[in-house]
Amino acid sequence: DGDDGGGVDGGADDSNDGKDDDDDRRVRDAVRSGQVASLKEILAVVRQKYKGQIVRVRVSGAGNRIVYRIRMLDTRSRLIDIRVNARSRRIISAKGS
Repeated sequence: DGDDGGGVDGGADDSNDGKDDDDDRRVRDAVRSGQVASLKEILAVVRQKYKGQIVRVRVSGAGNRIVYRIRMLDTRSRLIDIRVNARSRRIISAKGS
């Protein structure tokens, strides 16, 4: 199988005062406790429906509303932005460009 896109990218920049570190820690804790799916589980769900290369993964939201935001380059070289609910493991939306 291909590259998973490196990991969780919180969209960090130097002006966030450690917020991304806190977000990453919060997501890791939620995965460890079983509250939300791991990135590996989410990518398996996405790959069942979409074929292509993962180019970016971000996580947004809080509490019960954590969402994995995945950007994929499909087999026709189109970018697809996919949002997956981290708790239910369901695809919320997918938009191509």
